[in-house]
Amino acid sequence: MTAASEPRAPRKRRNPKGEARRENILDIASEIFSEGGYHSASIADIAARAGISQAGLLHHFPSKPELLLAVLNARDADAIRRLREGGLTGVAYLNSYLHTLKEHESDLALVQLNAMISAEALAETHPAHDYFVEQHRLRLDEFTRSIAETFDFDAMPTGVTAETVARWAIALAEGMRLQVLYEEEGRANRSDTLTLFFETLRPYLKDPRPISADQVIEAAAAE
Repeated sequence: MTAASEPRAPRKRRNPKGEARRENILDIASEIFSEGGYHSASIADIAARAGISQAGLLHHFPSKPELLLAVLNARDADAIRRLREGGLTGVAYLNSYLHTLKEHESDLALVQLNAMISAEALAETHPAHDYFVEQHRLRLDEFTRSIAETFDFDAMPTGVTAETVARWAIALAEGMRLQVLYEEEGRANRSDTLTLFFETLRPYLKDPRPISADQVIEAAAAE
């Protein structure tokens, strides 16, 4: 029998019940990690709130570090797919990033999860340390490239580069996250604040398209 005629291995079929249980575990784990961080959470607590045994949870996620990384990947999946797999750059990338921030603002538990785990992950021994280091590297590279395409840096003050502005924007988004959590709901808004930041740079724009989260919504509605 030739290689071409050999029967293919049957594809594994996804079990809808198993997938639903897996999604529920991720949702519960996300809640618990956001409440007290990674170290204060336990597999027993997560399993109990999810209504399954510890063995049942470990069937889907063999360890707590793997569960945490699965939660982070699930949290970022839509944004990463939209920003990276879509190949967005320039104004389109900035607008999509602002739109992602706007979506996250409606879920304070998600904002708190990121604040809690990213702070813990500063320790090199934390299971999410490498994840956040890599995400920061990618975000800085993407921001720098998109900002370079959007603004005229020959007209800006000496020493200001695309990476400079990218670091300002990221620092503003990270700092505003804490303000969102510490203040009364609605007083601080990351998406609106970054939109105003980019608006202050309008004299240096070389791409005339508006920079706003609403541009993503309007584009989607027009499709």
